[in-house]
Amino acid sequence: MLQRESVDFKYEDKLYSVRIIGCSVFPQGYADVVPCLKDMTGLNMLADIGNGTVNIMKISNRKPITTQSYTEKSGVNQCLKAASNAMMNKFSVTVDETIIQQMIRYGKADIDSEYAEVLRQTISEYDDSIFALLRK
Repeated sequence: MLQRESVDFKYEDKLYSVRIIGCSVFPQGYADVVPCLKDMTGLNMLADIGNGTVNIMKISNRKPITTQSYTEKSGVNQCLKAASNAMMNKFSVTVDETIIQQMIRYGKADIDSEYAEVLRQTISEYDDSIFALLRK
């Protein structure tokens, strides 16, 4: 529901009046899938995974279902923290965030194999949690 249907304002000494017909709010990732909507038959899920949150929207037969969009605090930052904590708990070491990011992006980094395995396991658990959100 719109708070106002019209807005009057002044800009550079000129008066303007804008009539608002409707407003929809979508996750920012929605703009990336708009060109692909023609191919999205049936039920599809858009997961916009950000640093702090994951925005999830269902798209049914090319149309977003705005009433079934939601945000969860499961962004990549939570994965970074979990990986960092796992390294501290298991080895009592602090791993630079860029190393963890390399593991997330490429599945490898220039670290000892036992460290890499702990990071892989933690990242895999994060991946599982994202898919659990989508199934929910």
